Amino acid sequence: MAVKGRQWSELERLTAEYFARLREESDDAPSYRRIGAGTNMTHSRVIDILRQRNGTPTLLEFASLCRFFGKDPADVLRELEQETDFLSKGDVHHEREE
Repeated sequence: MAVKGRQWSELERLTAEYFARLREESDDAPSYRRIGAGTNMTHSRVIDILRQRNGTPTLLEFASLCRFFGKDPADVLRELEQETDFLSKGDVHHEREE
């Protein structure tokens, strides 16, 4: 019996696009194998994340990719939050007070 996988959220898609962009804009354009070795993931899992296939990135995978590209995970999440409206969809418990 086929099981329908969970759909990628807007934030997860933006995350994948962000890491794909970092890879493309990098001076040495690291290979998927090099990224995998540096993040303790398989190269096929790295490909899946950057191409938005199969499972969505876990928190550990997100943090590992941030560190690989020299980015702070909290800063990246804040940046990506500003590009999406996922907090405005009724999640009043997590809205920031300005």
